[in-house]
Amino acid sequence: MRVSLDTNEKILYERRRHILYLVVGVVIVLGISYISFLLFRSGLIFLGAGLAVWYVFMNWKRNVWYISNKRLIEEEGVLTKNVKETPLEKINNVTYQKDPIGMIFDFGTVYVESAAKDGMTVMKMMPKPEEFLRKISEAKNKFSFSNLIECPICKETIKKGALLCRFCGANLRGLYEMEEQMEELKIVPERKEVIEEELIKRDEDEKNIYKRKVRIDFVGREG
Repeated sequence: MRVSLDTNEKILYERRRHILYLVVGVVIVLGISYISFLLFRSGLIFLGAGLAVWYVFMNWKRNVWYISNKRLIEEEGVLTKNVKETPLEKINNVTYQKDPIGMIFDFGTVYVESAAKDGMTVMKMMPKPEEFLRKISEAKNKFSFSNLIECPICKETIKKGALLCRFCGANLRGLYEMEEQMEELKIVPERKEVIEEELIKRDEDEKNIYKRKVRIDFVGREG
């Protein structure tokens, strides 16, 4: 793999084009080389054939699709390196299509629709496209679950990093501050419940302050 992975990123699935792509490419090169040798009788044809076979093999080997726990990566290029990345959270839909030959040899064309700037990703001659779709779905589900947390106030599931709970309206900024303090001071896990109680109390105090402010403003307007 020629692409550098991010911190805590790992490859979950890896696929190259169907082996039929390599076999057909080599057969075509050898067939053309044989006919050329019969016509021109030149030893240079074998050199050219060897280079062409090498290129077909390297093109098959270096055209790889990866599914990591964060993104879909398409890597290709023999003498150059071309990389296309699609974050898992931006993938909207994944479909595939098989022609009659693909149904016989179990390969197809996979279409990945996403909200990324590069748009749709087309992957031709993907072996076992059904398996690829299942792996994408599993990776997306795991990614979504890893980016969710439980609100310490109402216990509903919310997105990690949210400053306000969309269910109870609790201010979660204090939670992240306390987590940072726990990491810095290396507070033992047993104090988690104490910290959550402090967070709840802080949130209630903020709500009481807001209610008192509204009441004072209302009384002031009446006066």
